[in-house]
Amino acid sequence: AAYGAPRIAQELNALGHKCSVNFIANIMQEQGIIARNGKAFNYGGHALTMHNVADNLLWRDFSTDRPNQKWVTDITYVWVEKQWLYLATVMDLFSRKIIGWSLDTNMT
Repeated sequence: AAYGAPRIAQELNALGHKCSVNFIANIMQEQGIIARNGKAFNYGGHALTMHNVADNLLWRDFSTDRPNQKWVTDITYVWVEKQWLYLATVMDLFSRKIIGWSLDTNMT
């Protein structure tokens, strides 16, 4: 993996070569050097998340002309007091308001 400007600046400063992150970033940009991150997260078919999944009926057509015609859901996780909590929401596409939600310590 290639270091980014913050890490290079930190290493150089630790070795006694005083420099700023912006100075290193400018040099990297001039030389066309780009930091390489690790592999991106793979949203593969995890057994827990692939059960009871409904078909995609909207196919990105989010327009609607009346309430309660189209609802969409999403799930995310939030770090709260030393643990992850899972937040699931249901939104009405007409009003764009959250009409239901659930918060729990597990995704199921």
